[in-house]
Amino acid sequence: MKKTLKFLIIIILISPKTFAIGTYKKGDVLYNWKNPGINLRIKPNEKSEIITILPFGERLFVVEENLKKNKFSIQEIAPVVKYDSINEGFNFRGFQIKGFWVKVKTNSGETGYVFDGYLSKLKPDFELNETYFDAKFKLTKSSSKKFPKSISDNAYSKTSFYKNGSYIIQNRSDYVGHEHFFIPNISLEEGYLLVLKSRPYVLQLHKSSGDNQTNYQYDAKELSFTTSLEAISITKITYKSIKGIEIVFEGWD
Repeated sequence: MKKTLKFLIIIILISPKTFAIGTYKKGDVLYNWKNPGINLRIKPNEKSEIITILPFGERLFVVEENLKKNKFSIQEIAPVVKYDSINEGFNFRGFQIKGFWVKVKTNSGETGYVFDGYLSKLKPDFELNETYFDAKFKLTKSSSKKFPKSISDNAYSKTSFYKNGSYIIQNRSDYVGHEHFFIPNISLEEGYLLVLKSRPYVLQLHKSSGDNQTNYQYDAKELSFTTSLEAISITKITYKSIKGIEIVFEGWD
């Protein structure tokens, strides 16, 4: 474990900080990660006239210098109180996406303000899978191990480290599977947007019931979703020089 953490620290230190919506500046390129789209407005407030609706993946250029002056937030998931079969209460305080209004210019030349909580330096083709990571990031170290059947049928573990500081850890068997994706220098909100792209059903809290219902937990450092077939967690990781988000998918039969 100590060797793994030491290796992670080294690759983070030599990696360029290409992510993190919080560090953008004038001239940077950001992408819209809200589906189906976000509003481009004349002024930096939610009551201002809408110029147009920008679709998912729209490339935007930051054109203002005095950034992060106009705060704004959106209640992405509403608070809810539920009760189980033995009358025990469950309180979910909800999840807000917090950010600022930023002045941007579109590819077509339109200029206006958008809420940066749905923007990211991550390109919209970003995928949470090994194939994408192998194609986009340089693999620096990989190891795998199969376990005897006496422990678990067809069980194996694989770990992959990449030059940009990312890693993937996979643990699977016939009955359960875990996949850990670490992406450096991104926010919890960006991690949420990545999950939402790959698992859009996680927002079905108010549209389903019983075994199909999605349950949520949020404590500022971790946002998690649980269904009858899968658990997903998005966690802030801070360990010395290591900062980023770890996304874990856990599925079972």
